[in-house]
Amino acid sequence: MELKVKNWDYGLYRILTAQNQVGFIDKLSQIDIPTLVITGKNDQVVKPENSEKLAATIKNVHLVEIENCGHIPHEETPESFVDAVYRFILQVESTSLGA
Repeated sequence: MELKVKNWDYGLYRILTAQNQVGFIDKLSQIDIPTLVITGKNDQVVKPENSEKLAATIKNVHLVEIENCGHIPHEETPESFVDAVYRFILQVESTSLGA
């Protein structure tokens, strides 16, 4: 499958070689706004278990695991990805309107 984003490989290289210089991992538990984590159930780059650990760290999180999907859900299963984002937005919108 051809990736749609130009220079994606350079971006991936930069992410993989970056250091945690700002200490964001230690600050994940401080996130208290609605957060969406999406993972593919067949992701071999970031295993779904790691996405579950991430989601367990964030207070107000919604985790979506997409079936028959690897590491790039927005390209591999765009309909499922958009559906997850849309449902999340509706949920956040209804929660904030009801508050």
